[in-house]
Formats: sequence, C-alpha cells, structure tokens
Amino acid sequence: MTDTVVAAKPPSATPAGASAEALLKQAVSGSAKTRPDAPPVVTAARALRRKTFGFVDARAAAVGGAALSIGLILGAGGTALTIPRDATAPLTLSAIKTDLEAGRSETARIATQIGRLAATVGQSGERAAEDAKAIRAEVSQRIARMEQAIAARLVALTDKQDVSDREQAARIASLGAVIDKRLAVPAAPAPQPVAPQAAKAAPAEPVQTGSLADPKGAVETKPKTAAVTNWAVREVYDGIAVLEDRKRRLVEVARGDMVPGVGRVETIERRGRAWAVVTKDGVITAQDW
Repeated sequence: MTDTVVAAKPPSATPAGASAEALLKQAVSGSAKTRPDAPPVVTAARALRRKTFGFVDARAAAVGGAALSIGLILGAGGTALTIPRDATAPLTLSAIKTDLEAGRSETARIATQIGRLAATVGQSGERAAEDAKAIRAEVSQRIARMEQAIAARLVALTDKQDVSDREQAARIASLGAVIDKRLAVPAAPAPQPVAPQAAKAAPAEPVQTGSLADPKGAVETKPKTAAVTNWAVREVYDGIAVLEDRKRRLVEVARGDMVPGVGRVETIERRGRAWAVVTKDGVITAQDW
C-alpha cells in the first residue's frame, strides 16, 4: 500500500533575497505578512509519525525561532553601523581619533612654549645671579679699600694725638715746675731808694743781685759777655727770670740755677730798659723771635 501525500509548498517566512536591513525593518514595523498555510493532506502514516515525534518537532521549532531572533538582532546591529549619521549624531571613532590627535598636537605645542619660557626664565635667573655676584664682589672690594683707608687715617691720627699728648704733658710739667719754683722761692726784698746826689756823683753800673764773690776767685769765675742766641729773656719778677728757647720751651731760673746748654746763672740784672741774665758762658737777653 502506497501512501500518497499531497501537500502544499510551505510559504517562505521571508523573501529569498531580502537583506538584513529589510529583515530588521520588517521585524520592527511588523509589515511582513505570511500567507495562510494550505490545509495539509496527511495520511495515516504521516499522522502516526507526527504523533510519535511531535515533541521533537516542537523543540526543533523553538531552537529555530531562537536562532532566527539572534540573527535578526545581529543583522540589525550590523545594519545600524553602516547607516550614515547626520550632523547631530555622536562623533564617530575617526572623529574622536582626529580630536585626540589635535589635542595631542596642541598639548605638545603648549609644552614646547612652556619649555622655551622655562629656559628663558632660567637664563634670566642665571644672568641675574651672575650680576648680583659681580656687584657683591665689587661692593666687598670697595668696602675693603675704604676700611684700609680709614684704618690708615686712624693710625695717623693716633700717632699725631700721641705726639700732641706728649708735648702737652711736657708743657704742663714745665709749667708745674715753674709754679713750684715760684711758690718755693721767697720774695726778694724791695730795693732801697738811692739818694739823688749819690746817683749824680757815681756813674751807673750794673747792679749785682746776690752776695759778692771772693775777690781772689773773681778773676777765675768772671762770666763771659758773649750773647747767647739760643735763649731769650721773656719776663723777670721777684728775682726770677722766665727764659724761652727756640723750641718754645719756658724755663724759670734764679741765681745759681743751671740753664741747659749755657751754664749756671750768675746774676739777673737790668740793662737799660731790658733785663739780662748773666751766665758763665754768656749773657741771655731779650730776643725778637
């Protein structure tokens, strides 16, 4: 017995030449329509096989549906990548790469400018440091020279001050000695008035102060009459003569005192309007210097 199965050709779910984009549009819009299946002509054997393996066909149909769904999703994703974007669409990968390259170039340019600026600042700082070092060295040299000059001037002034102090001390000592002698020597008696007749009768002779020497030794100790030019009589009071040498040194002497470089004072007498100090080696008179 031969089973005869007359079945209509199952309709295709999608056109044979449909693209993935068309499939996606059809899935989204639901515009694709399937033709109604023709009632199959099933024989007894066919019905038996379907009844036996019905559960296998259902599982296979489920797997096929899942595979179809995955294919549609993948096709829709690939189609979406190929669709051109408009001006408001997000940036593509190439545009992002371009922007990154531009940003890197700008960053490199800014870094170069910063490097140049840093080099310029560093050079300026080095020049400023060198200038400051040179100025400090010059100022130090000037200060050292000024200190040396000031030290030399101070030494010179100190020497001059020492000399002046010594001279002043010598003058004070000589004046002190003169004052001491003046206080120690008693006042000489006032001269006795001379009678007019005796003055007319006898010629004026030098008045000798002090005691007369022994006549026998008068010839031997007769003072010289040569003038002494190294000393000058400046003043005579109370039997004391104030003498001055060419070094502006003042000395007070009385009869019997020693005059440096001249000898012992023999007498202090008045010759005319001036006083004279008679010593062993000469006569000291008033001088103009």
